[in-house]
Formats: sequence, C-alpha cells, structure tokens
Amino acid sequence: MNNRKPILYINDEKCRNSYSCVRVCPVNAIEVRPQSAHPYIIPDRCIGCGLCFTSCSPGAVEFRDSREEVKNLLLSGRKCAALIAPSIASEFDDITDYRKFVGMIRLLGFEYVHENSFGVDLIASEYANLFSAAEGKYYITSNCPPIVKMIEKFHPELVPNLAPLVSPMIATAMVVKDLYREDVAVVHIGPCIDAKDELFLYDSGKLVDSVLTFIELRELFDEFN
Repeated sequence: MNNRKPILYINDEKCRNSYSCVRVCPVNAIEVRPQSAHPYIIPDRCIGCGLCFTSCSPGAVEFRDSREEVKNLLLSGRKCAALIAPSIASEFDDITDYRKFVGMIRLLGFEYVHENSFGVDLIASEYANLFSAAEGKYYITSNCPPIVKMIEKFHPELVPNLAPLVSPMIATAMVVKDLYREDVAVVHIGPCIDAKDELFLYDSGKLVDSVLTFIELRELFDEFN
C-alpha cells in the first residue's frame, strides 16, 4: 500500500455538483454517496484517463501535482534530463522554433533534453520482431497507461494478450540512463496524466523520477518567467 495522492481527485471547494465527471467516466469510477456532499473518485477503479478532468468546467477535478517534486530535483545537484513527448509540437504551437523551446527547458535547470520519438522507434522495431514471431497470437498493441490499467482492472483475462513491451517513455529513459549514468534524474514531459503512475512500475520510480504534464510545464514557464 502506498501513501501517494490519487492520480485524480475532486476538490470539494470547487465542485458545483454538475456530475459531468460521473457521466463521462468510462469505468464508473466516480460515485455519488448519500452521506457526501460531492462526487468521489474511487482510486481502485480509476484508470487515469483524464476525461473527468477535461469535462469539469469549474476545474474541480484535479490531478497529482508534480511541480514541487521537479523543482526539488532541479535544485538537488543531480544532472536532470527532460524527456519530451513528440506531441509537444502540437501542444506548444506558439513556439515556432524548437531551439527556443529547448533553451526554455534548459533555463528551468535541465542539463539534457531528449524527445521520446527515439524511444518510439525502438519500440516500433520491437513490435515488428514480436509480430514476426507471434505464430497466430493476437496482441493488444497499445502501451497507453489508461488502456493498460483498464485491461488489468476490468478485463484481466486479456492481460496475457498485452504486448510485453515497455512504453516509449520507459525505453527513452533506459537509453538516457545508459548515456549519462544511473545518477541522472529523469523527468518525462507529456500529455498523459496517468504516466505519473506508470513510472512506479519500473525500479520503484527510480528509472523515471517524475512526470510533468504540458499544463504543469506551462505553469513552470510562467513561474520562472
């Protein structure tokens, strides 16, 4: 049992009881309790997809904030590597020169900046090898953390059909550790909220030290001007 804050939770002070979160949850992980004034997200059922977060107009659904954790890593004296999801180009379309973006990441305190597309290529190659040796077995090829969680929690009979490959985030982190030694701190930056939980599946969170969403990255850019 861990004492981590749930990946998604409801801030009762902001909640207006519109129940939009209840309606959009694909796994019925949000319940309305008679004894409670507001809906409640059940951690054991939640798959971290974030649909409740995007549907809540007052912003009452919040996710585990990693900004302080990352700032502490940047001040720790360890060299830090930022792993950037390829979707950064569409998220930050206001930054037209990628070199400026890399400079902004480094100004936050990161020593190294890598894009996860290298890990995507590595995993794509492994998928090709897997399929060539599949011998008629059907594989679920998604390594999206919410999809994997949904299968593990609600369709456990399909777990053997999950492709036995890590995600591009993890693959890139493994390469970065080889490049810069084991003591480098690795921070993944991407759109997926549930990647914050995925990191704990590998070396107890020591392979990827923390995960920032694009929302948190924008907030850090604003904070550091």
